[in-house]
Amino acid sequence: MTNKLLLNPEEIIVPAELDIGNNKKLREYFDLFNRGIYEHVPPVLVVDKRSKTKQKLIDRINRRKHELIENHSRNPSLHPYPDNFDYHLPYLESNCSFRYEGVIQRLNEDFIKLEKKVGNAKFYLLDGNHRAIAATLNHEPIFALELEDTQDLRKVKKMAEEGIYPELYRSEDTLDELRAAFEYHCLRNFDQIFSVKQRVGELVVTSGLPEFMIRRYLWELGVAV
Repeated sequence: MTNKLLLNPEEIIVPAELDIGNNKKLREYFDLFNRGIYEHVPPVLVVDKRSKTKQKLIDRINRRKHELIENHSRNPSLHPYPDNFDYHLPYLESNCSFRYEGVIQRLNEDFIKLEKKVGNAKFYLLDGNHRAIAATLNHEPIFALELEDTQDLRKVKKMAEEGIYPELYRSEDTLDELRAAFEYHCLRNFDQIFSVKQRVGELVVTSGLPEFMIRRYLWELGVAV
């Protein structure tokens, strides 16, 4: 985990449930940033948004299609017309291909939409919502650790167990699984995908933050409150 980054809030994507949850934690981090005590704030965890999730899903769908055809080929009795199985097998293959190709097409379309939605952002936020929001409210860059492989994930989990890093509420065992879970959540909640900067803007507009945080954020933008 050698990649330590200073990121701008528009570079990080987060599924933006506008309820910030633990207000106490946000206040603690906000206060540290506001006082300039950055060394006491743990870095957020990010992962490069470029992934092989889509291709892995497509490969899995294709395997399922071939397994289904192969299973019927080995067991003609499963077919509704076993006496004419050889005749119907090409139709079975064609129908399976048509059905699964439709799934793959929808998957491709969903990932194209996701890519357009995240735009120029480079990273997914895996942990550290409150820290990212607190930094952004104080117009400070976000200190991040980029997880590059599963070994990095295991190191962070060990650090969390030892109390060196905040508790990590993730059950995934590999980085691919963690990234895929993030993308799956984004695809299912497409309208709630924001950059950290957009998320903070939404929280400010909807008064989803304590008033003194909103004032601090707007003051540096030159907006009178």
